[in-house]
Amino acid sequence: MKTYILDSINRLKRYGENLDAKTILCNKSWQIINDTGEKELYIFQENGDILLSTNGIVSQGKWQYISANKSLLISVKDKSYMLHPSFSINNIMAMNLDGTESYMLMIEEQSLLALQVKTLEDLNNYLLSIENEVVHKEKEVKQREEEEIQKQEALKEWFANKKQILDSNEEYKRNKKMLKSHIAACFLAPIVSILFFMNSWDKEIAIIGTVIVFFSFIFPIIKICLYDSKCNEISGNQQKNYIENYIKEKRK
Repeated sequence: MKTYILDSINRLKRYGENLDAKTILCNKSWQIINDTGEKELYIFQENGDILLSTNGIVSQGKWQYISANKSLLISVKDKSYMLHPSFSINNIMAMNLDGTESYMLMIEEQSLLALQVKTLEDLNNYLLSIENEVVHKEKEVKQREEEEIQKQEALKEWFANKKQILDSNEEYKRNKKMLKSHIAACFLAPIVSILFFMNSWDKEIAIIGTVIVFFSFIFPIIKICLYDSKCNEISGNQQKNYIENYIKEKRK
C-alpha cells in the first residue's frame, strides 16, 4: 500500500466532515494513484471482503469500518492498516494512514478518463484547482452574506429617513401634490355634478348628467393611479440609490 504527502490534501480535509465512507466505497472499483506505474485496483464489498488487483493479479483481503474512531481497518495478507477517510470530492477519495501525514489516494475507475488524472502531479494539480474553486465560492457566499447584512442596515436607515429624503425631492413633491388634488377631485366632482343636475327631470339632461357624473369620477381615479405609480417609481429609485450608496460607503 502506497501512501503520499500532498499539501493540497491537508487544506481539503475540512470538506470531509460527516463522510459516509461505507456508502461511498462499496461496490465500486477504485484505482490507487501511485508513482510505480502499476495499475492497482481496490474493490470494497459489503460483506467485508476486499479485492486487490495489481496489473491484473488479484488477491483478497478484509476490511471493516470502525465507528469508534471513524476509520477503516484494511487487512491484506499478513499486514493490517488503519486509515481515516479524509474527504471525497468528484469521486476522488483520500484516506489518512493513522499516526502519519501520509494518504492513500484513490479515484473511482470510471471517472479516470473524465478527470484526466494519471500521476500524482496530475492529482495534486487537480486538487489545487478544486481548492481554488471552493475558496472562490466561499468568498462569493461571504460577500453575498455581507451585502445582505449591509442591505438590511441600509433599509433600516432608509425607512428612518424616507420622509425627509422624499420631501426634498422636487419631482416627488410635485407628483404627490397632484395626487392629493385628484383624490379630492374624485370625491368632489361627482357631488358637484349630482347637485347641478338633481333638480332637472328632463330625460336628455339626465342622461348627459349621468355621463358627466361618471367621467367626473373616473377621470380623477385614472389620474390618481398615474400619479401614485409615479410617486412609487420615484420612491423606489430613491431607495435603490440610497442602498447602493450605503453599500459603496461601507466598502471603502
